Amino acid sequence: MSELAIHDSATERRDALIGRLNGLGKASVRVGTADPAGFDFIANATPAGMTDGDPLPVDVTRLAPSAYCGCVITKPEVSPFIAAARELGGVTGTGTDMYEQHQSIIVDFLLGHNGQG
Repeated sequence: MSELAIHDSATERRDALIGRLNGLGKASVRVGTADPAGFDFIANATPAGMTDGDPLPVDVTRLAPSAYCGCVITKPEVSPFIAAARELGGVTGTGTDMYEQHQSIIVDFLLGHNGQG
């Protein structure tokens, strides 16, 4: 069974996102917790980790070494979340990795191109 769980301390933002995603009818989307146990993919799409002393987005002691962990922030390049996942031997992707892979799509979007050159 595939599902998406959204965890965010900003509950209004979390609930609005869950509503929009459930409206697409693609998969079950529910409220998540800080416990990542049982998930194959964990992404930090918050600013958590940009400032020294920020709390980690999830309880990293509960990460499975086989889980893929990604983070959208680019500074620091290796966020505390990604560093913790790497210490467990997990596969990770940084915000810089993501930006480099999607750079041309972002530019096309901002310039109003539809991706056809």
